[in-house]
Amino acid sequence: MKFFQKGSPKRYIIILVLVSGFILFINTIVIYQITNIQSKRDRVINIAGRQRMLTQKMTKEILLISNGDFSPEKLLNTINEFQNNLEDLKYGNADRNITPTENKKIMNQQQKVTKLWKEFKTKIQIIIDDPASIQEKEKAVEYIKYNNINFLKEVDKAVDLYEKTSIKKLIRTIQIIIFIIGTLVLFISWRIINKLFIKSERDQLTKLYNKAKFNKRLEEEIERINRYGGKFGLVMFDIDYFKKINDNYGHAVGDKILLELTDIFRKSVRNVDFFARWGGDEFMIITPNTNLNYTMKLAERLKNETSKYDFYKTENLTCSFGVTSFKEGDNVDSIIKRVDNALYKAKNAGRNKVIKN
Repeated sequence: MKFFQKGSPKRYIIILVLVSGFILFINTIVIYQITNIQSKRDRVINIAGRQRMLTQKMTKEILLISNGDFSPEKLLNTINEFQNNLEDLKYGNADRNITPTENKKIMNQQQKVTKLWKEFKTKIQIIIDDPASIQEKEKAVEYIKYNNINFLKEVDKAVDLYEKTSIKKLIRTIQIIIFIIGTLVLFISWRIINKLFIKSERDQLTKLYNKAKFNKRLEEEIERINRYGGKFGLVMFDIDYFKKINDNYGHAVGDKILLELTDIFRKSVRNVDFFARWGGDEFMIITPNTNLNYTMKLAERLKNETSKYDFYKTENLTCSFGVTSFKEGDNVDSIIKRVDNALYKAKNAGRNKVIKN
């Protein structure tokens, strides 16, 4: 991603803070929305639960007929409330902030409740209506007594489905949100931390490895040779009269030349070679699994390519090279000192030279 390819460590930290703040803001909105959704679901659950209570209430009021305490008005109010709730749960009611369910299990259960309710309501109407005969009313009461338990069970099933579905949906929603946000945080954090880590071992101008990373890599290469045997070469070079270029043309031109030189040499070294900016206009190349002869040829090839290239502003440019290879007993300091002496000899020999040591 190009977005992560440039920028200072400070910029990456700012990005991480901004992303964290944004995620916190999104989390706040999500929590509010979940709370709002749950509030609506709680309202629906309460209404569904009230249906259970209304079913029991209707049966109780009908049974009061034998005691002479029967109130048609109370029963009628209970019927109307149950009917309204049933329709609102099935079709929704904007005034009560109830949305129609899309859950197939709940819809199927509501159909069962509705079917039983139609017959139940018909019998209750017979009990309430005066024109009905005493015999018809007695049969209606017996029907309600006999079917009340079954009707209540179906209402209970509907209530249970509302409760279970509500909890499952809420948990699933939270899990999805946590997964998405967690993945986003991990990805961005990984990108930023990875970039900060890379920047700590890369030269900011040329994007080559820096001196600290080079020293670490050289130490690893020496440890590998000491353990498993083998050889490797080391090249140290710098640009001849680079200070004059900066003095005459400015550091911007000097930086441009360093970039051009880096691009040229990248094409000539192997993928396994370790190319690093040592500092200023000095560079190092580790050539694993090679002898001194190969490393000398590489340095000669780089010297010739530099001489033939038309650089920005200055056109003609040369480099001096010091070359050495690993010797038994070498450590980081000894091999660097030896290649540095070779470069020093190349400078004293008139520059644009390759000298081995």
